[in-house]
Amino acid sequence: MKFVNGGLILSGNKEQKYLDVFCSKKQFVLMKDNPGFLLLLRLSRVINAISFSLITVYELNGKSSPSNRRQLVNSFLFTCGILYEGLEVAKGLGKYYRHIEEFNEGLGKIISNKDIKKLQSKVLYKLRNKIVFHFDEEVFSDIINDIDHETYIFANGSKSSAKDLYFSLADEIAINYVLSDFPDKENHEEIFIQIITDVTNTALDFKRSSEKLIAKVLADMKWDIRECENFT
Repeated sequence: MKFVNGGLILSGNKEQKYLDVFCSKKQFVLMKDNPGFLLLLRLSRVINAISFSLITVYELNGKSSPSNRRQLVNSFLFTCGILYEGLEVAKGLGKYYRHIEEFNEGLGKIISNKDIKKLQSKVLYKLRNKIVFHFDEEVFSDIINDIDHETYIFANGSKSSAKDLYFSLADEIAINYVLSDFPDKENHEEIFIQIITDVTNTALDFKRSSEKLIAKVLADMKWDIRECENFT
């Protein structure tokens, strides 16, 4: 059993199995107050949240529907908020893991990347504070004046399924808030697609790099892996 490429595998076993990464109580007592280990747990919480947010998009059936649009837009918005928090957590990792290649070649490069710093300050920060984790009154009262239609649609849905209900006007305000710092309105659609691409790619890179670091640190700390017949 070993850690490979940032993931966990059971050597010599071609069948998919459930695995536990575990340690003894004696080991855990020695590491539970270690600030580097506690920071690794915080990073792990971020990765759980990113995985949850991104899987929403991958599970869509590709059809155009109110519920799919709702899931897509909100997966993006929540990923922005979570990624901002994750980048903040990652900034503290160098204090404990700067000597590890997996940090230097992964998260270390991500948090020092100029384009990602710009993305965090210009897009992720404002969404995290105003739209995702808080629902700021001024955002709605200001941005609603930028929306110009002949007919305004408050919500969309279907006759047959309550899960399709989507309050689209609220999310249209959120999207326009994302674009409010970009004056070139004629190209807003292209700009928004590029922002979604940048956020998604950064989140995926952050997830992969974090998983590699976590696997390396746990292996160094002598956590072990065991096969389980059932997940409990």
